[in-house]
Amino acid sequence: MSPQTRIYVGSALYGLLVLAGIALTGFVVAPALGTATGLFAIDTESAAFFSWLTLKGSPYWGGLGVASAGLYGHLARRSPGVRIAAYAANVALAWLIGAGIAFYDLG
Repeated sequence: MSPQTRIYVGSALYGLLVLAGIALTGFVVAPALGTATGLFAIDTESAAFFSWLTLKGSPYWGGLGVASAGLYGHLARRSPGVRIAAYAANVALAWLIGAGIAFYDLG
């Protein structure tokens, strides 16, 4: 595989991994944090709110996932630790941006 093809495939996979991380954050991590912090008294309320917010923000997260694919070329030259840290920060930031926009759109 040529280096250029490897960058294209890696970028597409990275964008998909960011989308998967956003879904995991919205459907699993955020509801658990909402319940653990006492924001919601019942697990079902927390899961329903964050799942709804995640679904409402999905058009924005699609765009952020595609935009994140552009970072792959820079991350490919870094060490695995830096790549993992950048991926986690990218997913968290993308989820917060998308959730904020979706929450703003809701009124």
